[in-house]
Amino acid sequence: MSAAMKAVVGRCRDCNQLMATRGPHKELGLAEHSGKGICSMCRTRRRRDASLGEQPVPPARPYWMESSNRACSGADPETFYPVSDKPQFVTPAKTVCGGCRYRAACLTWAVENQEKWGVWGGLSAGERQGLTLESLGADVA
Repeated sequence: MSAAMKAVVGRCRDCNQLMATRGPHKELGLAEHSGKGICSMCRTRRRRDASLGEQPVPPARPYWMESSNRACSGADPETFYPVSDKPQFVTPAKTVCGGCRYRAACLTWAVENQEKWGVWGGLSAGERQGLTLESLGADVA
């Protein structure tokens, strides 16, 4: 048996690619054996996937977000993401929200999706803290 064949240690359990020990793997054009029955590429992928955890699926955009009839549709988006929850920063956004026909739907969406930033439905992030859909049922209509 040649030295090259001795370097081959098997196939990766994940990708089924031939693996070789460190060193000869490059000369042979094979994946590097990680010592765990999988190649180093699959081991890196597994670690990356594990560190990311389960990624949340972004919520679907409701119909009213696409409407040009929203009071905020022509406004500067920065108005709704103020640097602070202090009244002088959130008042312009709240003024726009005050006359919007989608205010209740917007607020419900923000609470349901736990939106952490910005003014939604006339309430700042701090004002929405602790709100639940149940509490909105009586308050927003």
